[in-house]
Amino acid sequence: MQLREQDKQLLESMGIDIFSENRQYWLIRTQGGEYYNDFINENFVGIEWDEISDLEMINRRDEETLKSEVLHYYPKTEKPGYPVSQILKFAHNIRKGDIVLIPSENSNWISIGEILDDNMYIHEEYEEDFARILESLDNDNSTKKPILKKRRKVAWLDSVKKSDLDPYLYSVIYTHSAVANINKYGAFIDRTLSQFYIKGEECYFTYKVNKKQNIPYDDTLDFLNVNRDLMIYINKNIKENFKIDGLILKINVQSKGPIQLKGQINKMLAYGLVISAVFGGSFKFEFLGANVDMSTEGLPALLRSINELVNNNSEELKIIKSELKNSGEKLYITAPDINLNTDSEVFTNSEISITEEQIDLDSDNSEISIIEEQIDLDSDNNEITQ
Repeated sequence: MQLREQDKQLLESMGIDIFSENRQYWLIRTQGGEYYNDFINENFVGIEWDEISDLEMINRRDEETLKSEVLHYYPKTEKPGYPVSQILKFAHNIRKGDIVLIPSENSNWISIGEILDDNMYIHEEYEEDFARILESLDNDNSTKKPILKKRRKVAWLDSVKKSDLDPYLYSVIYTHSAVANINKYGAFIDRTLSQFYIKGEECYFTYKVNKKQNIPYDDTLDFLNVNRDLMIYINKNIKENFKIDGLILKINVQSKGPIQLKGQINKMLAYGLVISAVFGGSFKFEFLGANVDMSTEGLPALLRSINELVNNNSEELKIIKSELKNSGEKLYITAPDINLNTDSEVFTNSEISITEEQIDLDSDNSEISIIEEQIDLDSDNNEITQ
């Protein structure tokens, strides 16, 4: 399903993020946290080897010339190819829209940002750098802290405590390269940034389990079973046919961690919005009195159907809501914070581009996957342990 700009604006106004499929993920070292505050406060990332800052030479990508420059300015360097590769990677491989992670001192915090343009720039020393240079002088007053001339502009999106980090990202913070591609961790970074997002042809919805101690197996099983009951209820009652055949459950859970569901955009929008309404207590999507034909209006038709489903007073749904909240409380579950009380004033009917064919929830090859990370079942004490 291809989303037009108007569709994206509508979903983003509800708190559902749209992530590019093409973005890459990078870790930039901060010299043991020495540059962490500089990066955050001045909205950039940079790398060392300040003497190699001839932008024209770097853009020529002449590795042998650059190696000679490294040996000239840093004669103790045993492998000049390493700084050259890092400089070229920083200058040319990182692109606008890519995601960058930086660790603080002792990696107590990990900050996540987005690269703002395609080009590296060279920062020259100005008077405002003088105070920082003075602070960096060592005891013998002979060495100053490099300013890191080679820089990329960044907009910082979030900072996460190490203790709250996705378990799969622990190994990332121990990467030693100045610039490291961490694309294989992209899915875990995405769900750190957003609990409800669309990327490519799939939609992702993440519960956060916030219980710190070991999680009883029965509590986890109860929570998952109630989720299945809700899926069945949706399938029976929503006007768009929400098919749940072929559901895949991958369990790999530890205490205090994510439970992520993924599937086709139409399916996960339906399920995720209902879940958010159950946890949030209400769902209201108004079309400002417009007469919307639910058989032809795709996305608004789905929202209208969810509105009717969530706000009906059936005893079955009341029981499911109660059981979901009770089982979620045992695990200290938090669901995505979605704006479910909104209107579509800025979106006319003609601007909504998802068609009825695109919202078909009965596709034979569609599926929703539930992914839970890192499980260790202790058969003796019937608990899930970290």
